[in-house]
Amino acid sequence: MKRSFDLLARPYRWMEYGAFGRSLQRCRTHFLQDVRGARTVLVLGDGDGRFTARLLADAPHTCVVAVDSSAGMLAALRTRCASQGTCDRVITYQADLQHGLPPRACGQQYDLVATHFFLDCMSEVEIARLAVEVLPLLRPGASWIVSEFYVPSTWLQLPARLLIRSLYLAFRLLTGLRAQRLPEYARVFTESGYAMQQRDLRLAGLLTAEVWTAARHCTR
Repeated sequence: MKRSFDLLARPYRWMEYGAFGRSLQRCRTHFLQDVRGARTVLVLGDGDGRFTARLLADAPHTCVVAVDSSAGMLAALRTRCASQGTCDRVITYQADLQHGLPPRACGQQYDLVATHFFLDCMSEVEIARLAVEVLPLLRPGASWIVSEFYVPSTWLQLPARLLIRSLYLAFRLLTGLRAQRLPEYARVFTESGYAMQQRDLRLAGLLTAEVWTAARHCTR
């Protein structure tokens, strides 16, 4: 059987909880209260859909366009939303975002973009292509929230690097993931026309939750 994220769609939640408890989910939802007013949201690479389901449950006027390369993960997302009666407010597209957005996702404007533990699956060239493609789709004042692993500049730097390296190795074996290091996505975002507005480091600096906006809409 070909390795892919489809194989992890069912056990992924419990694998994550076993390794990190609820820390990753708390990181995903850290800024959720700040973006509940978003009407149209583009969620990229949400995996089994826990962020999307939580967003739709908390924001009854929000609609989501969710894009992922894994059919299994998208099926888990739809099942999760159906169980809470919000599947009528989510549209899913299966597409390899390493090659850009699917055309049907480019046909509207968005108040919010969300990528949680997804940019680490891409190269800097792929992130730059995606960032540039998303930029004209953002309404004035729109935000892009990001959750990612982070290497702190403290005594935990070496343990963090070793942990992240082991995670990349595990995902390469389980899914065939090509990426093998954390990309410098913050530099790429800045060079692509975005500005970071907020950052919260969590789990002793191993995780980062961030809010970015288009630099042309920056209020700082």
